[in-house]
Amino acid sequence: MLHQEAVIVQELSLAERALRIFSKFLKSHLELEDQLLLPAHETITAEKSWRTLIYQEEHKKLLSLLSNMREMMSKPPEPHDMRRWVIEFIDYERTFKNVMEHHEEREEKGLLMELDNHLDTDDLHSLITQCHLAWQESYDSMREDIEDIRSQLP
Repeated sequence: MLHQEAVIVQELSLAERALRIFSKFLKSHLELEDQLLLPAHETITAEKSWRTLIYQEEHKKLLSLLSNMREMMSKPPEPHDMRRWVIEFIDYERTFKNVMEHHEEREEKGLLMELDNHLDTDDLHSLITQCHLAWQESYDSMREDIEDIRSQLP
């Protein structure tokens, strides 16, 4: 994660910019799931399944943790507290990463496999295309900022 590189070298203005970009990507990803993948999943289960509810709760948890990280980033420490703050931030972010890893695993072993196994080829291809185009659009809109941050890191 680009913002972590900036945190480690104590470039907090770059870290905040990078975290803001990451936030946009994550929100875009979660919206895509909420608007495309979860409704498609509900069509094959014929109801709102417990898995759908778990995905939605995980989305809320991820956004809450991310909001807390952004809040931490918006209150930079005094210079003499910087090293401790960096450790605290990275430690806190580990919680976020744990939730994200479990979420991705559930998607890969559950949601995506079920969609792959139950949707017809045309519907599946349509979902994949929509997801790819949305991701590419998000990335393209932020590419210059990402490259600018990378170029400023030591």
